[in-house]
Amino acid sequence: MTHGGQSRPPDFGKRPEVWRQTLVEALDRRDHRAVSRALASLRAEIRAQDEEVDDLEPEAGLDRLVEQARRLLGAEPTVAERLEQELSRERALWATFRKRYRDTFVPDDLQPFLDSCAAFVSPASDGVQFDGCDKYTGRADGRARQAVTLFRKRGEPIEDLTPANFFARYVPADGRLTVERCYRTFLPRGAGEVIIHEQLASLVDPSAILRELAFDNVQNRATYDAHVVHDEEGPALRQGVAWDESPLGRLAGRVLARSGFAVERALPRLDGFGFLDLGLVVRPGA
Repeated sequence: MTHGGQSRPPDFGKRPEVWRQTLVEALDRRDHRAVSRALASLRAEIRAQDEEVDDLEPEAGLDRLVEQARRLLGAEPTVAERLEQELSRERALWATFRKRYRDTFVPDDLQPFLDSCAAFVSPASDGVQFDGCDKYTGRADGRARQAVTLFRKRGEPIEDLTPANFFARYVPADGRLTVERCYRTFLPRGAGEVIIHEQLASLVDPSAILRELAFDNVQNRATYDAHVVHDEEGPALRQGVAWDESPLGRLAGRVLARSGFAVERALPRLDGFGFLDLGLVVRPGA
């Protein structure tokens, strides 16, 4: 079968059986880096095959006719049908081994914090560390890059102590780094600054552009009150508030200074439900 003047092979990349063998062998070795690399590659192949199927859409009517003829005559499946079959098997593999990955490398009490997270999180012995704590980190790449950092008290059950959890997302096209969650819980004062800086350094390449550092859905009460006033009409943004007049603004200033940047001005945003997102416009440091 041809499309766009080019012949398309009936198979795409590795077969699901090869992916399964690669993943099982890495899990048996408890090699979390190998498992995460394989899962990331498998996910990339699934995305590529999705695009391949989309490219076949102009021939969808023809493919349906060929599929009906194939069923009647017992002929070979169409290219689109084969790709869809491969995709179904590979999606099932990815979902199964993603769960097995977390069951193997992430304690049960941390897994609820990762339900909506695409990153492959694993134990980390490098970077920022705190006495008596176990550190887990992960990163996901794509149009948006995500970094995750979790700390749990060694030997402490989750019901007694919520883990420190930090989630950040960077979109290279926008030059925007968003701190989605920032809860230091039991960690010492100043921990948030060094952890967010570590995430910034891992997500924003030296050659990349950083235009804004933002805090999503601000929970810090002092920061919220610095930027939001409530009257009879509901919440509204205060005008003329400097970036360093709130705890999170000052935190952002210290984080950025560690990376050679500075804050130009605050850019607060208030949605219709009264939730505050605090953006800090970034400029090169002195």
